[in-house]
Amino acid sequence: MNPKFISLIEEVIKNNISDLHLGSNEPPYIRNKTGGIVPVAQYGVISDEEIHAIAESLIGRPFAEHTIDVSFEHQ
Repeated sequence: MNPKFISLIEEVIKNNISDLHLGSNEPPYIRNKTGGIVPVAQYGVISDEEIHAIAESLIGRPFAEHTIDVSFEHQ
């Protein structure tokens, strides 16, 4: 799994963040405590290749769709 993605997920869980949005060639975005969607610039831009690798690891097959919506529950 992509180390940048693992670090993002750990931050999301640690800070009780409800949403993480990833797109090709842009920084990740999170939903902040006031409900706004804001960039998480310290992780830099996520490349198209990284997005495909993350999606394929999440869905367990080659990623061919344009978008994907995945939910996790951490207990």
